[in-house]
Amino acid sequence: MMQAQLNPHFLYNTLDSIKWLSKEAGVPEIATLSSKLARILRTAISGDAFIPLSEEFGLCESYGEIQNIRFLGRYTFTFLLPKELEEAKVPKLILQPIVENACIHGLDDREGRIVTAARAQGNDLVLSVEDDGSGMDDAMIARINMHALNGKSGHIGLSNVDMICRLNYGTGYGLSALKRDGGGTVIRIVLPLTFMDGKHEQKRKDDGRTA
Repeated sequence: MMQAQLNPHFLYNTLDSIKWLSKEAGVPEIATLSSKLARILRTAISGDAFIPLSEEFGLCESYGEIQNIRFLGRYTFTFLLPKELEEAKVPKLILQPIVENACIHGLDDREGRIVTAARAQGNDLVLSVEDDGSGMDDAMIARINMHALNGKSGHIGLSNVDMICRLNYGTGYGLSALKRDGGGTVIRIVLPLTFMDGKHEQKRKDDGRTA
């Protein structure tokens, strides 16, 4: 138990040291990498099962910045989050694996555009990630829409997200996929639309996680 408590602090402190050393050395890209990775790790290993949608979008933005430093600006990321949905309650890391899947499989590590968006639809929250890549084959789209993914499909991120949605909210929720007009794929996540309470918001401020 003590080791589990110490390891996160060691990681954060080391990444913070890397950030400041890189600034002193005049290599801002390394500072950005360490800062964005620390943000992702902080959420990934926190005890929070649910986070505000704005925080999840922030994780996706951090992931995008890391990828564009690694691959010299290969991707164009767009994030569309209406202000009224910023405090919507979502399972943590529900969107980031979908964005990662769009980079690796949708664009096949080539240049392209990825748009991540959120909207309310009645009592539901609809999240979408679309890419302008070569497109997903019909068989895979059918498997996603039938909730028949598994870890052997090569899309373990999609499978995990779908399972988390269905376990938390029931079989009426989860992933769907369709071909994008003009090429590419759209992955959608449908969840019940609920909001974080004030206590969680205060905790985030106390933890310094709203910065």
